[in-house]
Amino acid sequence: MLLQPFRKDSLDLTLAANGEVEYRVAMQSGATLVFSWTASRGTVSCQFANQNPVNTGESHGGFVAQSSGWYRWRWRNQTGNATTIHLKLNGYYEPAGMPYDR
Repeated sequence: MLLQPFRKDSLDLTLAANGEVEYRVAMQSGATLVFSWTASRGTVSCQFANQNPVNTGESHGGFVAQSSGWYRWRWRNQTGNATTIHLKLNGYYEPAGMPYDR
């Protein structure tokens, strides 16, 4: 099986006060993704790929897809101040804006 081409992306996601934002990527089984993110202000609740949510201002790690499909981050801001999530991705994936029908 041919994996998606290697990608490297950096993006900013606006997380409104008391709001929620999601970002997802499509990955094939066995594909690897290295990620990091930081919140510009304070801590937020973050959940990735159905893992337990954590409250933090930053995170980084690596991930190997166990099956083909969509994997997502969900950030929740429980404060009255908007923040920006700066997300960096490196690996074999397709961003959410691209079709995934494999």
